[in-house]
Amino acid sequence: MVAWTRTLAKTVRETQGQLILRYLASWGGNIRTRYDEAFEIAQRCAEDVKKLSDPGPTALAEWMLGHSLHHLGRLAEARTHLERSLDVDTEKARLAQVNTIGYDRRVDTLGNLANTLWMQGFPEQAKLLGLRVLEAARPLQFAMPLSVAMTWASFHRYLSDTDIDAVEHDIVELIEHARTHSIKPQVGIGHCFLGLCQTRRNQFDAAMPLATEGLRLLAEMQYEVFVPLILAHLCESAIAADRHADAVSLMAQLASRDRNREHWCTAEVLRVKGLLALSGDHDPDAAATL
Repeated sequence: MVAWTRTLAKTVRETQGQLILRYLASWGGNIRTRYDEAFEIAQRCAEDVKKLSDPGPTALAEWMLGHSLHHLGRLAEARTHLERSLDVDTEKARLAQVNTIGYDRRVDTLGNLANTLWMQGFPEQAKLLGLRVLEAARPLQFAMPLSVAMTWASFHRYLSDTDIDAVEHDIVELIEHARTHSIKPQVGIGHCFLGLCQTRRNQFDAAMPLATEGLRLLAEMQYEVFVPLILAHLCESAIAADRHADAVSLMAQLASRDRNREHWCTAEVLRVKGLLALSGDHDPDAAATL
């Protein structure tokens, strides 16, 4: 974060860049782990850009708001802001940010919007939008946007595709790309996704070394966005494998790492907690409450 801020201070001169310098670095640190704080920063940014006529800062603020609200699980609000970011953004403003920091808000917006649509119950719309994520990222000469696009594509395929070999193929491509460009969070996510693919084959013992390495990398990089869902699905696979002690351990790890009261995958975590209550104490009332 220090290096990033110094780089911005040296390279950015215009109003849009000053906003990036002021807000994006602190927001970018919080959006990985603390969604309430990220949302507050995005709100402050949105208030400031009201004074400006340039559409770039408005698109920036709307992206930050929509991204934060997605992670908080406030899906209807998230969709509104994400769609507004796409509507008001310009190619010139978008590329100004990409060239400054190597990160593309449009790719990120499309990925979050696709996942928002998926969770709202529109899988076909989400699938079509997912194709646009990769189309937006590939022409850019930057590694991070393509890595982000590949992450969302792999995740949505894991959620929906029954062809595990095909899912794994995409995930391996993600890992190879991330390794080539030293993008550790995506390497970690890829390992976790490979582990989850093994759980789809009912291979819990094969899944855990992959997922453990992935979770280690994500902890090292302080990138927790996918961690609750990964741990919940690992816990569910442990329950299915009749490994109750492992399931309890995984849910305890989830509780220790999850710093947000509610988020985009809270419902899925609660569902698995209910399964855990049924498998352990066989308490249907406790499970139903969750």
